[in-house]
Amino acid sequence: MRRVAVAIAVLISCLVASCTPLMSDGGQEALPHDTLTDWATYGDVLVTVTVTDERRQPMTAEEQSRGEGFEARIVTLNIGQPTWERSGDRHDLPASLTAANGGWIINTEFGVKTERRLQLRGQTVADVGHQYLALLTYTDITAIIDPDTRKVTAGEGAAWTILDMLPMANGRPTLPEGRQTPALRAVTGRTAQEAGELLQATTPDPAAANYMTLDPTVRYQYTQLDRQHPRRSPGP
Repeated sequence: MRRVAVAIAVLISCLVASCTPLMSDGGQEALPHDTLTDWATYGDVLVTVTVTDERRQPMTAEEQSRGEGFEARIVTLNIGQPTWERSGDRHDLPASLTAANGGWIINTEFGVKTERRLQLRGQTVADVGHQYLALLTYTDITAIIDPDTRKVTAGEGAAWTILDMLPMANGRPTLPEGRQTPALRAVTGRTAQEAGELLQATTPDPAAANYMTLDPTVRYQYTQLDRQHPRRSPGP
């Protein structure tokens, strides 16, 4: 429960700061990204990014009055040229993004303030001055579908979101510490261009075929509903 609470705190801090949620946290992600099929189904672009800055998102006024809470670590990412783009219309890619990437748990006891660095399990640490290969998608991760009516309730609004990210070394992606998904293993050691070509040759999940023009979060929820209720005709 503590990890869920912290993950929610990261998301709330991110929404307040108008930044991008970095979703690859080893279990709390809104969209699947373990396989290249996942990448081709829910990703929009594959790009190299460079971390240029970091700052702290202060605790809320309520947390400050209590002397305990969470300060998100916000990083700035400069975006390079895409090496893969999913076909069809997409939102314009910005020159840079701000993204939540870990943070600090703050506690005050007997008047003494302490802080503990937190990085969600499996999340790639984005260090200033370093380059990464990132899979981005434009989505409203807070959108919800009613399973009975199949109607969509919009959330906080769509934004560019990082689905997965690998550190680069000598121009080639390397495996993030503690994570070895099939997608990460497939692109590790290749150039960013080769990784893009590999993704271009990957077929999206056929179960999502009827939903590829929809928001990726909505797309995923519809495919899950179809799997749970296979007798229903696919479609919104």
